[in-house]
Amino acid sequence: MAVTIIVDEFACIGSGECVAEDPQAIALDDSGIAYALIGELAQERAAAICKVCPVGALSMAPIDG
Repeated sequence: MAVTIIVDEFACIGSGECVAEDPQAIALDDSGIAYALIGELAQERAAAICKVCPVGALSMAPIDG
């Protein structure tokens, strides 16, 4: 199933664990807030990225279609 990563920008502390996990899929902006580089990911790949966030600022949602 294809999913997208959702970033809670108010919860994100910019630790970079997500970037270390998958730098091709997620990055930090100039303010240190995570953002997705890829709009559609395999569920397993997105889950691995979300799992490493120390504050739970990342989640995933299914993509319809």
